[in-house]
Amino acid sequence: TTVLDTAAGYAGVYCETAGEVRRTLTLSFTTTYVTSAKAGRLVATGRRIGGGRSIFYATAELHDAEGRLVAHGTGTFR
Repeated sequence: TTVLDTAAGYAGVYCETAGEVRRTLTLSFTTTYVTSAKAGRLVATGRRIGGGRSIFYATAELHDAEGRLVAHGTGTFR
């Protein structure tokens, strides 16, 4: 859950400008576990899906080394 929360939060505040720091705070986050993770590398991918200037919504997916979906989550951030 922490990895998914972090990936979604960073996706929402990402900025290409070097040195510009943006912070986020999780207001709510829901995680759904699909299968257990096996040994190996896990990859989390986050995506901002909406919101305004101060509150946004984002999702994240966690895949194992073979590309299988392990878990996904949706959150509201400030």
